[in-house]
Amino acid sequence: GNAEVWNNYGPKTNEAFLLSFGFMLENNPNNTYWIQIGLQSADQLLMSKFKILQDAKLGNRYHLTSNSIPEDLYKAMRICLLSYEEIYFYNDDHQIVSVNNELKMYHTLLALLETRLDRITLPLDTSIDSLTGNKKLAVSYVEEQRKILQSSINLVKEKRRQFVNICQSHTI
Repeated sequence: GNAEVWNNYGPKTNEAFLLSFGFMLENNPNNTYWIQIGLQSADQLLMSKFKILQDAKLGNRYHLTSNSIPEDLYKAMRICLLSYEEIYFYNDDHQIVSVNNELKMYHTLLALLETRLDRITLPLDTSIDSLTGNKKLAVSYVEEQRKILQSSINLVKEKRRQFVNICQSHTI
């Protein structure tokens, strides 16, 4: 009758902790922000791009952390943005499709992340320290999501900067 019950929560995101157990961890190393990407239904190359994504076993949902963006997200974005000429010569063995495609991928990914960041607002002017209970949890969760998005934006900008520097060093 009076036995103790133990539970190993395991590595979970704060979203999973909140939804399943009603709490979250501060500075959770397993915390993520997920984004979903997709093809435009009006895209003339929709079926070709869909087949390439399918053959490459790339999904449409990606989890970002404060210190990493999945390489598969970059790869899927490149495929989603292929032009007619690029799709004709596309080779899965190469990471970079073309300079134009790579720059378009960085631009589009940054726009997506920045739009998401702009949409996550905190309506409260109150300090988090003055909040309690569910309000404090909700505000903490939103702040963590904003941090992940801002870190992801910085990571993409740095990766783009490195790419541009490589391109400039090869055009003398």
